[in-house]
Amino acid sequence: MARYKNFDAFFAEAKQEPIVLRYQGETHHLPSSLPVATLLHLQRLQAGGPEQKVSDQQLIKLFASVFGQDRYQKWVHGGMTLEQMMELLRWALTQYGMAASADGEGPNAEAPQVE
Repeated sequence: MARYKNFDAFFAEAKQEPIVLRYQGETHHLPSSLPVATLLHLQRLQAGGPEQKVSDQQLIKLFASVFGQDRYQKWVHGGMTLEQMMELLRWALTQYGMAASADGEGPNAEAPQVE
């Protein structure tokens, strides 16, 4: 008997709700889960502990990894501020279960601190 499983079909059939947000007048649908590369990047940033400062370049790389390079470019050219970037990132990481919510609840870590 052959051992075979079509994971492409399995994952395509899995019903996962996207994460939806509205920003700069448009509705955006994010994947229901983060890519592993994004999770590994976040783990590297968190390895220094909660007091570790994150450089602007690291923050931008993480933001683009979560939201996509196209959205990042569009939002920057649309006037996104640093505060807005941080709030969007904090909110998205909370939705993915990777950061505490504003009320202090959440399974893992706070969003990274900006240098």
